[in-house]
Amino acid sequence: MGAQTQEVFGRDADFLIQIYIEHNRNRGNAPPPELEYLLSKYSVERDVRLGRAIAQHNPRYFVEVGCGLAIPSFTLMKMGINSGEGIDRNPDWFQYLERMKSKLGLDLNVRLEDFYEWDPDLPEGTFIIAEEPWENQNRVKNLEEDILRFVIERGLNLALLPTRNSVERSQKAEYEKRFQGYIERLGSEGYDVTTADLSDLEGFDYTVIIATK
Repeated sequence: MGAQTQEVFGRDADFLIQIYIEHNRNRGNAPPPELEYLLSKYSVERDVRLGRAIAQHNPRYFVEVGCGLAIPSFTLMKMGINSGEGIDRNPDWFQYLERMKSKLGLDLNVRLEDFYEWDPDLPEGTFIIAEEPWENQNRVKNLEEDILRFVIERGLNLALLPTRNSVERSQKAEYEKRFQGYIERLGSEGYDVTTADLSDLEGFDYTVIIATK
């Protein structure tokens, strides 16, 4: 596990995992100590795999919405795709991002921005990256649909990792219905839609939807 993180970031791979752990601890969101490193390593690996899946489409420009630690964006930059930025409305992320930029030697532009107040002039072929976007559990579906609408109206490309509310069976069925609905909607709008499996740990299924014009 974690092979792609090691391949892309080399000796900085463990630094990313430790940043992830530190952030979760400071948020009071850390898993049990015996699972902390394993699950953090898995989460970083998933994000690296997301960046690499997008890189295969040679994006001219990318914007990671609600970027958090922006690991997909840093992955794209490590792979030579430097035209892009992140946005997030939570200033708490920025202390970590500055440390990551310094350690990795990557000058990712990240703006303190609310998606709903964002009105950018983006170049043709821009990839919008949205990884498990949510404000609270009741707004997951609406926020994902708003991102889809934003992308479709502007003819942009999209990499969407839909949010899972729960691993319970009833929630899993809702997730699968929502996931398939996004694929069908994007296809009906003329997008070429593919998926990529980002999973690196048994029992955790993460698949990204990639839609290109």
